[in-house]
Amino acid sequence: RRVHGQVQVFASVSCDLSGSLSAYFQAATPEMVEKFPKNLMSEWQDFFSEGIHSLLLPLLAKITRKEQDVMETSFQNSMLKSLGKALAYISKDQLLNHRLPAKFVAGQKTNLPDNLQTLLNTFCPLLIFRARPVQITVYHMLNKLMSHLPKFDNVDLKSYGDEEEELLLSPPAALMTVLTTQEHLLENILECIPVGEFAEIQPMSVEFCIILGYLLTWKLILSFFKGASSQLRALYSQYLRRTKSLNKLLYHLFRLMPENPTFPGSTPELSNKDVKTYFTEELDLDIKDALAMFSHIPHLACTVYCMTLKDLPAMVRLWWNSCEKRVFNIVDKFTSKYVSGILSSQEISSVQSSTQLFNGMTVKARSATREVIATYSVDDIFIELIIQLPPNYPLGSIAVESGKRVGVAVQQWRNWMLQLST
Repeated sequence: RRVHGQVQVFASVSCDLSGSLSAYFQAATPEMVEKFPKNLMSEWQDFFSEGIHSLLLPLLAKITRKEQDVMETSFQNSMLKSLGKALAYISKDQLLNHRLPAKFVAGQKTNLPDNLQTLLNTFCPLLIFRARPVQITVYHMLNKLMSHLPKFDNVDLKSYGDEEEELLLSPPAALMTVLTTQEHLLENILECIPVGEFAEIQPMSVEFCIILGYLLTWKLILSFFKGASSQLRALYSQYLRRTKSLNKLLYHLFRLMPENPTFPGSTPELSNKDVKTYFTEELDLDIKDALAMFSHIPHLACTVYCMTLKDLPAMVRLWWNSCEKRVFNIVDKFTSKYVSGILSSQEISSVQSSTQLFNGMTVKARSATREVIATYSVDDIFIELIIQLPPNYPLGSIAVESGKRVGVAVQQWRNWMLQLST
């Protein structure tokens, strides 16, 4: 047993060394690289890093097959933290070229190549694993692949569904299988808590790991959506609508987001614009930072809500409009106060920084009033449109108003405005 413990200590220290070296080389500036011995960087990337990660990846799969439940304070957990820190630097190419044993599920519908399907089938179930370092490690690894996966569903878009059914397509089956299990578990944990009341989840509890895994799974699904074409996104959205998975998520989020999502350590004396919240601060999922556990769930819930509003606004709007009045008002008030201003500013900034040019058209943005003013001028025609984002953006409707116009018939103008407003 003593020898076994010493081996674990050696393995843990070796993983820490690998993680530190990876961090150093990843952060190296061009000026630093110039001072390195010749070929050092290429040898690290092509030989040492590849060799280390090709050993550590199957090691994670092997350890988690033996251990199903690891206490946060145990030595095994410390080993998993070091292993996870090292694997956080595995590259996308190293993941794609893995040498894991094949793992397939009978009846699983997929368009992914065998090596990718094996990777997902091996590691997606670990999002339910009851050890925080494993869940976060798996999230960091899989997140590097999410934007790469939708292209495999492009093979034959017309083959999904039939003429009588609405076309739909599932996001990666391995992820959705895990999500279904997590949904059942969360129903048992949160069903007694009214929507709008904050459920305080104790770190290091079983409930903590279940909810953490659920939110990380959704972060992966939303990253997958972001990498898909508009046509594929429509098919994936129909699937989520059919399964009601997004609706379940949104109800859960309004139990997991705090009523006042102020970032820990933020000074309350500051003006509203300067106060840091879980929406303004980026989430850092550090495997080794145990102190951050207390804010993991609320911060992650806020991050996921912001992502859904940004990437699936129409579906969130449909859910919001279907809510009972009490929940409708809670969602409206919370979103307007903490999220809408951030998303509106991002939209306005994207317009201001856009380099796309249109003949005869100029576009100006006013962040203070959440307005975009578009003017079109050609020959004797001059048209001005004012587009204003609502205070509860993106829940409410965008207002389109006419400004100055010259050379356009009144009826034609009314028809255009009607098309823009519906």
